[in-house]
Amino acid sequence: MTPIELWAADMEFAGRAPSTVTCRARALRNLAREAGDPLTLTKADLVGWLTRRPNPSTRSTLLAYVRAFYQWAVREGLLDTDPTDRIAAIKVPAKDPRPADVDDISAALAQADERTRSMILLMAYTGLRCCEVAGVRPDHFHQGADGRWTLEIPRSKGGHQQTVKVPAHVATAVLAGPTWDVGAQSVQKTVRAAFKAAGSPVTPHQLRHYFGTTMLQMTDNLRIVQEAMRHASPATTARYTRVESSELSDAAEALPHIA
Repeated sequence: MTPIELWAADMEFAGRAPSTVTCRARALRNLAREAGDPLTLTKADLVGWLTRRPNPSTRSTLLAYVRAFYQWAVREGLLDTDPTDRIAAIKVPAKDPRPADVDDISAALAQADERTRSMILLMAYTGLRCCEVAGVRPDHFHQGADGRWTLEIPRSKGGHQQTVKVPAHVATAVLAGPTWDVGAQSVQKTVRAAFKAAGSPVTPHQLRHYFGTTMLQMTDNLRIVQEAMRHASPATTARYTRVESSELSDAAEALPHIA
């Protein structure tokens, strides 16, 4: 096995989410193809490879992946030093969220098939990511004595098992529809295609933005939204939510008048 294959096997053994293993291994294979054997690369080689990616977010993600590989390689005795040790962290500009518009969601739901409808409903009403939707199975839904529904996510982001609350109408619709056995990329393509067919460029992650933004507007409670979106920090939740300009104007007008 190659070092990259060994690293992937170790991540699988450690319980990393399949999507995490796939993305990290793919990044290292691209590095090997474009820059050479990862075990022979220097800091300058890695910086040069990363610099060819113009998007800071992409560079930051790739740097995290290669750091993880080299830390593993040092632990395994494949290298004496980690060439990423002295590579500075990449600052990623904060981005405003882009929640899907409710009319676009309605249009996509109206023309989508049952399986795609279920995927869209799960994203818009529970904030699930593509990799999490891909793993949803009927036996993951549970109805409590109070009639309320929950959904177990065996492999959420980071490989942790988590549980989310599900509106009754969503649980009923998903359970009544067809099941699926697909990967995260298939879910992403399927959902994007549904919105494209409805005349909208909405992406799956914009459905998660819609979920967080709408829930904050309804509850006015960042802590509730943080739990619903399963964020470790409320600072992350705050980035997923949007304050309307009209709300800012209302707040400014409400300031007390000083004579």
